[in-house]
Amino acid sequence: MKWGLEGRTEMDRRQFFGWLGGLALMSQPQKKPASTQKKIQMMPSESGAVVKAAEARAVAASDGKGVLIENFYPANIVTLKDGSLITESGMHSTDGGRTWKKSPTFEPAGKYGVVRMANGDLGTFYPDRMTMEAALGNEANNYFFKWSSDEGQTWSAPIQVSLPALTMGLQGAIMRQSSGRVMITTYSQFLGSRFDRRGGSWGALKGVRFQTETEGHFPLAEACRTYYSDDHGRSWKACDGWVMAWREEKFTDAFTEGDSVELKDGRIMMIGRTLVGRLFSIFSDDRGHSWWPAAQPMPLMSSYSPGRICRLPKTGDLMIVWNQHSRAEIRQGFRRSRLTCATSSDEGKTWRNFRNIEAVQSLASVSHFPADPDLTPVVGDNEVGALPDDYANFHYPTVSVIGEEVFLSYLFNRYQLGNDAKGQPVVKATGAPRTRILPVAWFYGDKST
Repeated sequence: MKWGLEGRTEMDRRQFFGWLGGLALMSQPQKKPASTQKKIQMMPSESGAVVKAAEARAVAASDGKGVLIENFYPANIVTLKDGSLITESGMHSTDGGRTWKKSPTFEPAGKYGVVRMANGDLGTFYPDRMTMEAALGNEANNYFFKWSSDEGQTWSAPIQVSLPALTMGLQGAIMRQSSGRVMITTYSQFLGSRFDRRGGSWGALKGVRFQTETEGHFPLAEACRTYYSDDHGRSWKACDGWVMAWREEKFTDAFTEGDSVELKDGRIMMIGRTLVGRLFSIFSDDRGHSWWPAAQPMPLMSSYSPGRICRLPKTGDLMIVWNQHSRAEIRQGFRRSRLTCATSSDEGKTWRNFRNIEAVQSLASVSHFPADPDLTPVVGDNEVGALPDDYANFHYPTVSVIGEEVFLSYLFNRYQLGNDAKGQPVVKATGAPRTRILPVAWFYGDKST
C-alpha cells in the first residue's frame, strides 16, 4: 500500500523543539491571552533551541563521564561504507566521532533521522507542516521518506509514509529489524479546546517566579502509531490502529513519544511516556503491525518525559535512558532534572546498573527509585515553591551505538535571572545540546572509563 509522492517543506529543527515538549510563557505572571489570540510563546523549560555548529569536537568531560561534545545533537549516527560516520544533518567524522565537520558530499534530505537499510541504501525521513495549528490538533500533516544508493549524495523523490492525521514523533525513532523491515514510530496528540487556559506549575528561582511546566494541566490524550516498509522504503503500511495504554484493565492513559527496539525472540518492544509516574511498554509479535493488549506500566519511575531504548551489541543487553523522578519530585517541580540510564539482561523484565548521566546537585545522590504502586496521574503542583539555583533540564535523549561506544545526546536547559524589556527581573532559559561518548563498560558501573 502506497500513499502520495508529493514532497513537502522540511521543518526546521529549532521550530520543532520550540513546541515539542510544551507551550507556555516564561516570566512573571502574564495577562491571560484572549480566546482569539493565536500567538502562543514557547516554554524553554520544556524545549530547547539547538545550536547548529559547523564543526564539533570531543573533549574530556570534567565530571569523568566519557568525552563530551557541546552543541552536537544527532538523531542517528550511521557508518558509511568507507568506515566514516555520518548524521542525518550531514555532520561527518573520520576519527571515530571525536571531530565532526559538514560533509562535502552528503546532502541532508531529512532532519529526523537516517538508517542503513538491508539492501545497502541509506534512508531518511521528515515531517512537513509542523505548525502551531497542527500542534493544537486542527491540521493534518505527513511524514515522508527518501532513500539514497550513493551514500547520501543524491536522494529519491519523497514517498509519503503516514496516513492523513496529525503525525509527530521523536527524532531518530527509525529502526531496521533483523528481517530487513524498516519501522518508524510516531504519535499523535489530541488537545482540549481553549488551549490558552492550559494552566501549569509555578516556581521561583532566586526569588523570581516563573512557570515550570504546562503539560498534564489541561485535557489531552496521546497515542502512538508505527509505519513500516518491507521494500526498503519504496512503500509503507500503517499498524492496525493506535498503540494505546491500558492501566488496570479499566483506565486508558496517554502513551506517547514512543521508541522501539527488537527483542531476541523477534518481538518488537515499544516504550513511551505517560502521566502516571512510570514509563509504559508494549510488545508486537508481528514485527510492528499489531500491538496487544495495550501498553502497561514498567518498573521505571518517570516524569511525563520521553525515554530511549537500544541494544548494546557487545553484551546483548538492553539499555534505556530516561528522566527518572519520584512522584514527590514531580510534584515539587522536578520533571527533567535527572537523566538516568539502566541495563536489562532479561529483555526488559528487570533493570539494573542504574546510573545518573546528569542531575542537579540536590538530586544527584539518588540513581534509582523502586516502582511506586500509586498509578494515578501526577504532575507538578500549581505552586512548587523555591527551586535550587542550579535548576536545569536534561531531556530528549537520542542514542546511537557505534562499535563498543555509545553516543548519548540530549538537550540541556539552564536557568538564570535576567531583565525583561521594562527592566523587571525574569527567569530566562537557554538551551543547547550535548553529546557524551561513553564506552559500553561505563553502563555497567566501570568508573575508570
